[in-house]
Amino acid sequence: MRYKILEWNINQASNRDRKNRLPEILIKELKLQNPDIIVLTEFCFCDNATEFLEKTFSQRGYEFYPTEATQSTKNGQNEVLIAWRSEHFKYNTENSQSEIVTWSNNKPNYARVLLTDKASNKNIIVAGVRITTAKNIPKGLDKETESKEYQKQATLRKQQMEYVYSTLDNYPIVIIAGDFNNYRRGTNLKNWNINEITCSRKEYKRYTPIGQSIYECEKNNTDFEFAEDHFVAKGCAIKDFVYDRTFIYWEKQVYRDNMDFTDWEKLIGFPDHAIIYGDIYFDID
Repeated sequence: MRYKILEWNINQASNRDRKNRLPEILIKELKLQNPDIIVLTEFCFCDNATEFLEKTFSQRGYEFYPTEATQSTKNGQNEVLIAWRSEHFKYNTENSQSEIVTWSNNKPNYARVLLTDKASNKNIIVAGVRITTAKNIPKGLDKETESKEYQKQATLRKQQMEYVYSTLDNYPIVIIAGDFNNYRRGTNLKNWNINEITCSRKEYKRYTPIGQSIYECEKNNTDFEFAEDHFVAKGCAIKDFVYDRTFIYWEKQVYRDNMDFTDWEKLIGFPDHAIIYGDIYFDID
């Protein structure tokens, strides 16, 4: 079987100023992409969330989790929302979980659902993850101290991912999609570079498109690219995975810098990461 999966950081930043509304661009793009599984990171249950969920999912044959704000929202943290086509997948409510995140517990934004593929009767865990920034690094530090602080930060981020894997050990088929907040492709931060995302777990494979998922793709030196959105899977394969920024054409007044998302403050409330999508194959033997 083959199913399309899509992950998108939609940049609601927990709606901390209470003024965000989930923009129409999300509904338009998700209808156009028409995936079978969707993971939205930096989701927030804004004032128009009920309308958004109805138009985007309920009216179009999707189920989704969580269905309402969790304690993480009350803690001022981002949610992760997972949606799937009910015609393809049966939902197991007892094995769904959304991680409770605070400012100090070093947990990722994390939700997971157990789905059963109706065609093959295989159970699949779909996990949506956003590794958090863990702690702020003070400004004005000398280079040596700053470097040590970044190494500490990298270690904390890797610990979050280790926790995610520890909750998935008992499941043979796992798909993880999300924003891993790893550093640039060419970083020397050994604890949280792009090659550390699987945390040395050989049963998992990382799927990262060419280019980067935030900012515009580098034209000269790929070491400076931020490829932060990835798929990670075990027991299945993902193919034809790409980054896609063409959603900017729905909102040219917002995306005045075209596909360059460097000035992210202009984009608060609008996606500032590329979409990543690909095809899932369960029959890989």
